[in-house]
Amino acid sequence: DPTYVRAKSALEVMEQERLFDVALQIIKSDSHRSLDPSRDTPDARLREAAGLVLLALSSCSMLSSLYLMSNGAVSTLLSIASEPGMLSAASTVRGKWASKGLCFLEAATTLLIQVWTT
Repeated sequence: DPTYVRAKSALEVMEQERLFDVALQIIKSDSHRSLDPSRDTPDARLREAAGLVLLALSSCSMLSSLYLMSNGAVSTLLSIASEPGMLSAASTVRGKWASKGLCFLEAATTLLIQVWTT
């Protein structure tokens, strides 16, 4: 299937470029930790997009998952998801049906399930 081959190739490029590390550093950075979840700023969107990248990579890349688990990503993701307003403020990246903190909670859950099942 050509779609599968292209997707696998894209995933390999993302792993080689260590996109999982870049996204983790974005969500861990001090400038992004102090964001007010009720505000829609470019920094807030970047932080949420980094969370979505971590969710996507953790669901399809064992290399990314191993890196994230060994670098304390689960506690960071859960901490962000539990920030005041993160689960009640609507996402401007995913749409109003999802909260800003949902991707962080989903990524942490994905990593925890992988640890539990392996």
